[in-house]
Amino acid sequence: MPTPVSASAAYYLVENNGGIHAYGGAGFFGSRAAKRVPAPVIGGATTADGAGYWLATSHGNVYPFGDAGFHGSPIHVRHLDSIVAVAATPNGQGYWLVSRSGAVYNYGDAEFCGSAVHEPVKGTVVAFAATSDGAGYWIVTSGGSVYSYGDAGFHGSAATLARHAPIVGIAPTVDGGGYWLVSGAGAVYSYGDARFFGSAVHKRVDSTVVSISATADGAGYWITASTGRVFNFGDAHFTGSLAKSQPRKPLAVVGLVRTSLASAKTAISSLPHGAYGYDISNYQCAKGKPNSIQASSPTSSAVSVIGVTGWLDSADNSCLASEAAWAVKAAGSTGGAYSLYLFMNSPGTNAAANAQDANGPAGACRALSGNNQLSCQAYNYGYNGAKNALAFASGQSVTAKVWWLDIEKGQLSSTPYSSYPSAYWSDSRALNAQTIQGALDALRQGGVIVGIYSTSLQFPQIAGAFVPSGPSVPLWIAGVPWTSPPFTEKGLKGPSVLAPWCAGTASYVGFKGTDTFAGGVPWLLQETPGSEPSPYGLDPDYSC
Repeated sequence: MPTPVSASAAYYLVENNGGIHAYGGAGFFGSRAAKRVPAPVIGGATTADGAGYWLATSHGNVYPFGDAGFHGSPIHVRHLDSIVAVAATPNGQGYWLVSRSGAVYNYGDAEFCGSAVHEPVKGTVVAFAATSDGAGYWIVTSGGSVYSYGDAGFHGSAATLARHAPIVGIAPTVDGGGYWLVSGAGAVYSYGDARFFGSAVHKRVDSTVVSISATADGAGYWITASTGRVFNFGDAHFTGSLAKSQPRKPLAVVGLVRTSLASAKTAISSLPHGAYGYDISNYQCAKGKPNSIQASSPTSSAVSVIGVTGWLDSADNSCLASEAAWAVKAAGSTGGAYSLYLFMNSPGTNAAANAQDANGPAGACRALSGNNQLSCQAYNYGYNGAKNALAFASGQSVTAKVWWLDIEKGQLSSTPYSSYPSAYWSDSRALNAQTIQGALDALRQGGVIVGIYSTSLQFPQIAGAFVPSGPSVPLWIAGVPWTSPPFTEKGLKGPSVLAPWCAGTASYVGFKGTDTFAGGVPWLLQETPGSEPSPYGLDPDYSC
């Protein structure tokens, strides 16, 4: 039975002229193939969210693409030995470069844990790999020696085996409890908890093997040859190679770089990668002209989100059609389609809520009693509210592939019903979860992708540990840093700081958890303004 395509099947092949070949849904963000490089490219590394990558040369030049940030390079280091390897930190906010003599150069948040310059190196250094937490790493030589630093454990070496063919690469297991070494002939040596899945020694390898890369779960690996051939083992899925269009000498492939699991999941997003824009609602309707958007709206917004309702049982956005027309124009030729959002809340005791939650897929709630009645009302309210919003948008000739559920304000009511304006949600997280699931189900039945807007702080306060049924939900995460570009406030950091938020590895100040919730995958980030007012009075957004 063939291995199914999985989110870990996306990878790049890197050429020594700076060329990049993307496979399995990996995003292409540029290359150096059409430009002169001062020295051969020796490898690459991807950002945490897979929306960018770095290329490095043997002279220590570092070229960032996509959301990869430039953190420094050793090109001005005196007596610099040839650089042979590059690796990124887990959150993509730094990287290491390693020379053939074992010197380690660390930039950004990459920790220096030691080097092999004073070790009894057998051969020359050829490979480097970091632990999953970035607090340690391994340095490997062509002679098969393995040197471990920081929290990287030593599990064995190929010092007695490398005489058959020099070692060229290393790939650690997920927990760092083991690693694989590969030789230029394609032999694979496994150590610690690394399992052996096969090697290329009996394959028709028509060139030197240059690297080994493990899958996201460590249950397989790829072996790559300098001609661009890719050999897959275990659960490593083959999604492409250069076997039928091999680079002509002096061009050669120098390695295979796997993208992150998160990036492959977000590849299905209809939003453009690394784009800025704004979210708007009925608050941006022109004064005195409730069907028109205000004239002071921004002229450019590559990614936009428009509020359909301001309350689940009322407050439809009267200028929805006008704002949708604005979003199309503001996106320009390079922008993506706009998405829509619903403001979510629990049912109240008002007449509109009673009419909306009385009957629906959960049944006729008045025929029930106690918790059964409350659960019925909660689900019907979310389902009917979302269904009505779909109908309202359709009536305005406004459609979108992606809809968001705005779930915020973690202060709960003291009753099973909302108590607007003091509390948007009931006192029961289980009931709140039912309302959210109802809205998700209604929108999905309408044929759209449904995501959730919230934070990892507020969502658990409202719905506890609730993970919606069905596919993993896209996340629109609020409260992330204010960046530049496109904003001009002094002291702002570049968009590379957003990579951990897109990867789901960031956390809020003083909060120990990550930025994800509801079992979802980040697609969109809402930035929190700094000391200066937000442009146009709107919250800016960044697409992962």
